[in-house]
Amino acid sequence: MSACPRVSSEHESSSPMLRSALQDSHPTTRVQVFPAVIRAFIAVELPWPLQNYLAELSGRLFREVPPQSVRWARPDGIHLTLKFLGAIAESRLAEIDSLLEPRLLETTPFLVEVGGLGCFPDLGRPRVVWVGVRSPTGELEQLQEAIEKSLSEIGFPREARGYSGHLTLGRVRQDIRRPELKQVGEAVARIGEADHRILEIRGISLFQSDLRPDGAVYTRRREWRLREAA
Repeated sequence: MSACPRVSSEHESSSPMLRSALQDSHPTTRVQVFPAVIRAFIAVELPWPLQNYLAELSGRLFREVPPQSVRWARPDGIHLTLKFLGAIAESRLAEIDSLLEPRLLETTPFLVEVGGLGCFPDLGRPRVVWVGVRSPTGELEQLQEAIEKSLSEIGFPREARGYSGHLTLGRVRQDIRRPELKQVGEAVARIGEADHRILEIRGISLFQSDLRPDGAVYTRRREWRLREAA
């Protein structure tokens, strides 16, 4: 792992004249208002060098697959997801924060290897194109399990499937024909084991996801740092 490039994860008054005077003396402050219910997930935010690496991989695949066959993710919108929370009341953020913060301080920063292309469910039936994330020491899986176990204590259901670390590059369109579907899988297999990168995980975040016509917008609502080694 040490030979791979390494990056780190670090987030009225009725008088018009009086109203004008008040506005001049008290500049308007923009206040961000959040809805009562949000879609949320917990993930590792990726640093820009790793985002650039993912953009390069997406570009290589884009030139190999049939036109309009894959909806590509924006590199700045790709995260290493650890737990999808779904629709939750915003009032639960404080509860989640107080639960996870002390437990995450029990974990020190660690390294994972990013690289190798694949598809869900498989290359013969590609629906999601991903880059693998490997943790030779198992620390990524231990972190995810700690989050999973902690949140299950306050009512969040555990995932039915085992955790598989990955970064989603794109999703294959549902309406493409079988020959095009096959070409997508073949393109992923050809590029396969592209050069790898090392990601240092030093913290995780809780994100709010807002779906808009031009794509999802992610807002960091909480951030937790892992415990620095003494």
